Amino acid sequence: ANADVDGGGAGDDDGPVRVLSLRLLKRTNAAHMQPLYELLRHSRTVIQYYLELSVFPAFMRHQRVKLSASGQELGGSMLFARRIGFSGTPSELMPVELGACGYEAGSEARIVHTLTSERIMSCEVGSDAW
Repeated sequence: ANADVDGGGAGDDDGPVRVLSLRLLKRTNAAHMQPLYELLRHSRTVIQYYLELSVFPAFMRHQRVKLSASGQELGGSMLFARRIGFSGTPSELMPVELGACGYEAGSEARIVHTLTSERIMSCEVGSDAW
C-alpha cells in the first residue's frame, strides 16, 4: 500500500518520494509524515490551502460585518448636527448639507492652462482612416 510519487519540488533531484496510502498514514508517526511533508512542502496549492484555512483565520482578525461610509456621508448630517469644515479634494460630490463647493479663485483656469500647455501635451491631426 505504498505509492511512488514524483516530488516535483524545488531542488528535488532524488526522484520519486515513497509515501503510504492515506488510509494507512498515521499523523503521529514521524516516519510516515516525513515523506509526505517532503512531497507537499513546495506545493503552491497545499501552501495556499494551509494559509487560507488554518493560519489566516487563526491569526488575522475577520469581521462578519464591515462598517463603511463615503466622505459625502461622513461630511453630511449622518454623524454630526454641526460641522465647521470638510477636508478633501473639492468636487461637486460634497455633502449637500455643506452647500456648494467653494473653488479657489483661478483654479479652473490653471487646470485648463495646464491641460492645454504645449510643454505637457501635443496635438496631431489624424487621417480620416483612423
